[in-house]
Amino acid sequence: MSGDIVTRVSAICFKFRAQWETEKLPFGLRLDVASGSELAGVKGLERSMAGPGRCRHWSADGFAGHGERRQTAACHPTSTLDVPVWSDHAGAKVHVCAAEPMEIVMPAETPLIPLSDVTWIGEGLSRPECVLTTAKGEVFVGDHHAGIVEIGKAKRDMIGAPPGFVPNGVAMTKNREFLIANLGPGGGVWRLDKDWRLFPHLFEADGEHFRVCNFVGVDQTGVEWISVSTRAFPREISFRPGHADGFIVRRDEKGAHIVADGIGFTNECRVDPNGEWLYVNETVAKRISRFPINGRVVGRRDTVHEFGPGEFPDGFAFDAEGGVWVACVCANRLIRIETNGKRTLILDDADAGDVAFAESYFATNGTRNGRAHIEVGAKRGLKNIASVAFGGPDLKTVYMGNLAGQAIPTFRSPIAGAEPVQWRF
Repeated sequence: MSGDIVTRVSAICFKFRAQWETEKLPFGLRLDVASGSELAGVKGLERSMAGPGRCRHWSADGFAGHGERRQTAACHPTSTLDVPVWSDHAGAKVHVCAAEPMEIVMPAETPLIPLSDVTWIGEGLSRPECVLTTAKGEVFVGDHHAGIVEIGKAKRDMIGAPPGFVPNGVAMTKNREFLIANLGPGGGVWRLDKDWRLFPHLFEADGEHFRVCNFVGVDQTGVEWISVSTRAFPREISFRPGHADGFIVRRDEKGAHIVADGIGFTNECRVDPNGEWLYVNETVAKRISRFPINGRVVGRRDTVHEFGPGEFPDGFAFDAEGGVWVACVCANRLIRIETNGKRTLILDDADAGDVAFAESYFATNGTRNGRAHIEVGAKRGLKNIASVAFGGPDLKTVYMGNLAGQAIPTFRSPIAGAEPVQWRF
């Protein structure tokens, strides 16, 4: 019997070797043996696996006796596909590990705000990625099903949403309608009127379609700024180091034109309160950049800050002292960046093991086109924070949009925010 088990386990190993070596992905296999099983201590299993409760990893260049092998303790939970791919009556299960986590050194930083200070508002939200506030005390959030939801009020049904519509970045116009970037298959910017009817607004500039439309913002002069994350479709193709084909569109009464290109997954883009710089988060490049505004065009890119392990910048907001507060998906970190690049960790819900897995996955994402390195942040309490907004009477209440929660985390800040464009609409 034991020889049969060894043969079967080895066959499973080679099955996954063929599938995963093609993708050049470091992987591992683990054999779990039930307590008291007659398989415990069976000779030969150690040669096929790492033994009960442990993992053996193979690099993309070697497998089961060929090339590099490394035996480690049981994998970090996020790197293990927790579904048995084989089991038998004797109580043995083979698990597959998605990647071998890197060793990551997290910066020694103490967050300004403890997680215990965070409270939640709203309920029943669906992917509340973006938040807008006004001086009237209103808090609006994007919602997968309603398009926009005002916290404290009942959801309304959108009329005219296309198939697969995914509200992402949102903005309010002076007449208090909403512009919504559709991250779904059709892309483009849409307008939601006061009766919750959805209309096409803008879908291309300079012959380029906004297929992966991430964000739309309006500056103090009424100019619209639209971020298109990538020309690749599906967008996961661009989730790899070095990929940079995103662009930014500027739209005014004279038309829409691409003003910045070659961006490492264009995420939120906003004009600073002085109207001098266009800031943008480059999620895949893991940096926040800015471009000087020269009339209807922008100048050369200036890197403001490069982020650390697991810190994939998504949304941001300006404070009254000139700082930029950046929400990082994956790490669930809120970081304040000064104009000179100096950083202050405001809020931290990162897990070192999750970050290690995410960085390993990201580094080897060349052919898998996956997003597990981003989605790992959904396990944490902050539910993958993706944006930040200041509100409240004194602009010292911080609200954070997120990708996986049904409510909005919020806390009080010692620093006031700058008035957002729609503050007095």
